[in-house]
Amino acid sequence: CLIHFYKRQTMLGTLLLPPTVRLLTVRHCPHLLLRGAGVHQKTGQFLGKDAGTKKYKGRLEYLNRGDPFAEAPPKEIPTQENDRKHLPNTTRAYLWGNGELGALGQLGFLHPQGKRQVLYKLKRPFISSLGNYYKLKTAVCGYGFTLFATEDKDKQLFGTGLNDSGQIGFHRTLNREKRPVGSPLEVMITPAAIQLPLVSGEKVAALGAGRAHSLVLTSGGRVLSLGNNGYGQCGRKMVESEDYLRNKVVHALDVENVESVACGQDHSLMVTKSGEVFSCGWGADGQTGLGHYMNI
Repeated sequence: CLIHFYKRQTMLGTLLLPPTVRLLTVRHCPHLLLRGAGVHQKTGQFLGKDAGTKKYKGRLEYLNRGDPFAEAPPKEIPTQENDRKHLPNTTRAYLWGNGELGALGQLGFLHPQGKRQVLYKLKRPFISSLGNYYKLKTAVCGYGFTLFATEDKDKQLFGTGLNDSGQIGFHRTLNREKRPVGSPLEVMITPAAIQLPLVSGEKVAALGAGRAHSLVLTSGGRVLSLGNNGYGQCGRKMVESEDYLRNKVVHALDVENVESVACGQDHSLMVTKSGEVFSCGWGADGQTGLGHYMNI
């Protein structure tokens, strides 16, 4: 009943420490609860709850939305997502760890209101509010960012956190008319939908996340890649001085009938239904398994 998505990698700095995600299907484990898991040890405040009632607000927050811990969303910013039907909380995503760059996906942690303190790190799990409005399928953590796959027809993939190489898609600030303005955003502190070139009827089946690139496996056995391709880890030709943040590239790899995907720091692995293994990316330590130490 518990699907554990956890990846440990060697990091160069604390800002890139990945968060941890666990998906818990409550209907199969009604006895599993997080007693006191939302209490900050130093301040005694409830991280995802109202300080007075100690009840979870359970409202989903997006880019340009209000504080999830506020009594009401800001009046000056329309909150269309708040009109979505609140789903039964049968599948929950629990996150904890480093959230300095938004990988935990909660606006109130980094921009608290009132006297609440900024929370950069969480050593205990909290429930992501994304599952209150979208049925979650799976999740994966990269270096400073998190991806969520959902059952939603139009918004099948969400990303939050570090986006300096476009690893969670192309995003810009929305104005009052909800039109994109300004430069691409290098950091997303709340989950935002990622646009994918899916064909009719195609669904997101599995995810992979590396240092600064992401893989999306579809129900049709295709693999889509986003983000940094400095070593060929996205499965396409390397372009010198490529601007990954602004190029909007979501690449479909030339591999068919893929059954599973995985990402290392800067390399990718794919397994087909016939049992073949394909790899690409950084190979200086032989991690591609291709019999050489070159990047490909």
